[in-house]
Order: sequence, then C-alpha cells, then structure tokens
Amino acid sequence: MKQDGSRAARPRSAIEVSAEASAEGRVDGAESPESDRCLDGVRLIRRQEQKYEMGAGAAAFLKEEISRRLPLYEFEPGQPTTYITTVYFDTLSRDFYQLAERSYDDNIKIRLKEYYYDAPWRVRSGVSSDAGSAGRCTAKYLVSPYCYLELKQRVAGFVVKKRFGIPKEILSLLLNGQNILPTLLRITPLGAARDLEAVYAELSRYLSEYTVGITSVVNYRRTVYQESEESLRITFDDRLSVYAPPAQLYEGFEALTSDALGIPIRKSDTVIIEIKCPGEYPQWLGEALRHHSKRRFSKFTSGVRLLLPGAKSKNGEIASGGIVGQDVSPDHRSGAGGEAKTKRSDGLFN
Repeated sequence: MKQDGSRAARPRSAIEVSAEASAEGRVDGAESPESDRCLDGVRLIRRQEQKYEMGAGAAAFLKEEISRRLPLYEFEPGQPTTYITTVYFDTLSRDFYQLAERSYDDNIKIRLKEYYYDAPWRVRSGVSSDAGSAGRCTAKYLVSPYCYLELKQRVAGFVVKKRFGIPKEILSLLLNGQNILPTLLRITPLGAARDLEAVYAELSRYLSEYTVGITSVVNYRRTVYQESEESLRITFDDRLSVYAPPAQLYEGFEALTSDALGIPIRKSDTVIIEIKCPGEYPQWLGEALRHHSKRRFSKFTSGVRLLLPGAKSKNGEIASGGIVGQDVSPDHRSGAGGEAKTKRSDGLFN
C-alpha cells in the first residue's frame, strides 16, 4: 500500500557526529551552512544527558514551566512537534540487545531514523493541495526522501552518535552489502566528504562483521525546547509505540509513518523527558524537577523486550513488559548520581 505524502522542505543534518557526557562545554564549534543538496557539517558536542519518565499530567505541568524559560524549537518552521520513527537492527542472537542489557554505559546500537510532520490543515482537509515550500499533495503528513543511518555508542558513560543521510530509494542496496558511497559523495558538499567517508567506513565495518536484521521499530512524537544545540535542550517524547519488524523498509511506503507501520504491539501513556545541558542545571530547572528522579532506560531494550517473551533483564527478572531502569540520586543541579537503586518501571509500554 502506497503511503502518499509531501516532502519536507529540507533534510535534517545528514552527516552528524556528537558526543555527550557529564562534561562541560562545546568541543567543536564549527558547523557548516545548511545545504539543500543533502548534507551539512559535522558537530562534536560534550554535555550531560539525563532522562525522566512521568505521566502526561506531570509532564504537562513541567512543559508549562519550561515554556516560560526556553523557546519552543521548530526544526521545520510552523511545525511545533516532530514525529520520529526509529528502526533498530540486531543479530539473530540479539548481540547488541544483550550487550545493552548487561551494560547501560558501554554498548552500541545500529539504527535508522526518520522524521516527518503533520501536513498543514488546509492540505489534510482537502481545502488546498498546496503544502507551501514543502511541495504539493493531499497527504496526511509531510515526509522526506531521506532517512538517517546512525551508530549510537555508549563508552564509559560517554554517548557518541555518528550518522549520515541516505536517500530511501537506495537504502536497500546498502543493507544488502552494496557500496553506495560514490552515490552519497555525489550529493554531499565537498567540505563534508571526508567526514562522510569516515562514518560510512565505520558503519560498513559493523555491517560486514555482523549479519543484522530489523529487530524492532519505535514511533513517537517529540517536542523540543532550546535556544541552541549547544545550550540547554529539553525534549518531550510522547505517543510512544512499539511495532513488530516489517519485512521490508520503504517497499510500497514512502515513509514509515504510524499509519504505514500498522497496529502497534504496545503503546505507552507515559512521557519521556531528556535533558541535555553543558554543565549544571539552572536553578529554576532543578526546582521544577525536585520531585522527579532521573532514570536509566532505553527505547531499544524496552521495545525488543516486548518482542522476546521470557527474555531476561540484567537483574535476572523475566521482562515480559515494562522497562527496567534505575532511579538515580536527584541532585539535579550538578547532575551527580548517588547510590543507585534498580527497580522496574511498568509505566512505559504498559
């Protein structure tokens, strides 16, 4: 079944390298101007990243407080929220899943990400087929011809993300072992070519060493508050849903929207808040979070756990649903942890 959709006006940063940790400051401040060909510059960012899980009511209260302090960020002008589909890859023996279960701070994920948006009201209602700068169609969503392959590594507490954009129409070639680097280089600005080659080589090495397939799919809606990528950034993820692995990607679908993915295996009523900050939290944020504890959890392991009945969590319990996480000492200003207490949170993907 063909998923009709208009194409978003511009792709996201398609070559991107970032490193996040409990350390202060921007490591590399250079960022290339945006390119309408496909790719732009490389970023390397060091900052602490903390996660919180709460109900919709508590999240709405927190969002109201944050909105008074930080501006709403719209990557696509006029779109206050972004839909994200993340496809996770793993081996048949679930090597990456098992590593992530054993060690939260030392693991790797291979994933594909896609971003899309609600179509303007006049397009959805059929009043107009003009989607403005995004093109013309009568679609429910604004979608892009690009998706993004990403390596996300945790190494001794550091989070390192490396990714590049790829036209959906040639994704299957890469996953089937063909070399598509020459094609990517033709649509990449010269200044980003060397970085593309490095990220592509590393991803290719993993794909040659491990035979991977689609393990799970997670779809959610994200709202972002920030002044810049380098400063305090707070994201709210809601409408989280887990889907079984599709047989093929982009075979008969222009985009992996929630409609195209079908009926989810499980939905979540909770909201995931991620806070990325270069240094200590501002006082107002620490006050807003004083009744909430930081959590350690993963959409990847939570989703796979639902698809592997009887899979064991890292503390040996049978994880037939929910999420295994850690409560961390709520020293919000410094981001410092104390004695961690592990417990299951059954709020996510109930």
